[in-house]
Amino acid sequence: MSFFVSTTESGDQLTTAGYVAAAVILIALIVFATVLAKKEKKEKKKRVGKMKIAICDDEKEIRESLRNILEEYREPLEQIDLYVGGEELLECGKSYDLLFLDIDMKGINGIETARKIRLKDKKIKIVYVTAYKEYASQAFSVHAFGYLLKPIKKEKIYRQIQDALSYEEETPKEIPILEFMT
Repeated sequence: MSFFVSTTESGDQLTTAGYVAAAVILIALIVFATVLAKKEKKEKKKRVGKMKIAICDDEKEIRESLRNILEEYREPLEQIDLYVGGEELLECGKSYDLLFLDIDMKGINGIETARKIRLKDKKIKIVYVTAYKEYASQAFSVHAFGYLLKPIKKEKIYRQIQDALSYEEETPKEIPILEFMT
């Protein structure tokens, strides 16, 4: 069997086998990129359903109202848990993607609750839901994701979910490394 041999300007000889090997590698990379893109698209669609949300407020009416708003969201959410106070939230030991947190609560307040959460979890998005404007600077000292004033508006809650999801999408993920054995 004979192969076509070509010589480059630098004097290197390229054979048909070399061209075929390069083409196979290129096709493999294209297939890999396509599969990875499809997988990312599927994961993006699934992410909303995987979002775990906690609501921590000492006012039952606010907790229930927030839960109802979240349950009406256009996509189902994986989990919505309610907590009466910061102590209860901290003791549960669960991790969440998004936390709606009141500031002025009985017992430990929302700012101190967030400080304790941040010692263990830097990724959770904390959205304060409060009746007080004056706590804003303290809220952002613990890296609040959002700050909403009561009364709660459905559109603003939905915007926080959308923003949290878009930040999640931008978080770099590990890309598998391909090794070609020759």
